[in-house]
Amino acid sequence: MAGVWSGVRWPKPSINRMKAKILLVDDETDLVDLVAYNLRRRGYSVVTASTGQEGIARVRQDPPDLIVLDITLPDIDSESLCDLLRNQASSESIPVLLLSCLAPASLLEPMPQRQREGILRQPGQLRILLDQIEDMLAMRRFAGEPGAGSLMSMR
Repeated sequence: MAGVWSGVRWPKPSINRMKAKILLVDDETDLVDLVAYNLRRRGYSVVTASTGQEGIARVRQDPPDLIVLDITLPDIDSESLCDLLRNQASSESIPVLLLSCLAPASLLEPMPQRQREGILRQPGQLRILLDQIEDMLAMRRFAGEPGAGSLMSMR
């Protein structure tokens, strides 16, 4: 019987992806299209915004389970946007993953950890981004955080 299971790849635990909604806030439409396409292929619901103000409106309209936020938006800096999100009851517990293709580390490091759950400095590796998103959602589900409602059918 030993060795029967060798070589078997076990899938990651299911996190009920169809119900997890991800908000992508980025003004680089090619990147947004690529990431959104791949997230939808993995079964996630994806909403996009090209400005910080549009992102805030989308969060107020229907809060997502996770926000992927470009650090360099044209209308508002990411630290201010994270402050706005953390100071609203409807979005204070939504995890934020910052994307930074060009921003130097000096822009990223001063932001308090309470404002963002992760930073991805080189989103050029799509698989790393997708895996980090999946891991963050799985951790929220496992922790039973109130903001992960649609992951746990609590909304």
